[in-house]
Amino acid sequence: LGTLIRTLSLAAPELLSFSVSFSVIFIAFVTMFYVLFSVDAVEFMSFERSTLSLWLGMLGELEVTSALWKNKAWAIPMIILFTFISAFVLLTLIIAIVSNAHEKVQQMTDDDAAMLREQRVVSAVFTLISRESSADD
Repeated sequence: LGTLIRTLSLAAPELLSFSVSFSVIFIAFVTMFYVLFSVDAVEFMSFERSTLSLWLGMLGELEVTSALWKNKAWAIPMIILFTFISAFVLLTLIIAIVSNAHEKVQQMTDDDAAMLREQRVVSAVFTLISRESSADD
């Protein structure tokens, strides 16, 4: 649990930047789908419904109704573009950010363990030296 907390705290600034970028891109897609398909498709008749539909779509539950296909010239490219950008690009970025932070935490943990071993060796050497000097007295 400590590793998870250190990883998320180390990744927090990058995750905040990512959240802002993600929000801008997601709202742009919501707006595009709302403007293009609000007349024909029930899923996009309001901004709120468009937001919910695209959020579910990002999770793999995008409902493509026959009403959406009335505007086929825009529907196919927009769905492909949204799926590609949301699923592949943005989600891969968040995985990379967390993975990078976890690698740094692991490296810090390894460095701390090495430093602890060095401190134990130095402490053992000083203990031996002090025992030898007290035995000589």
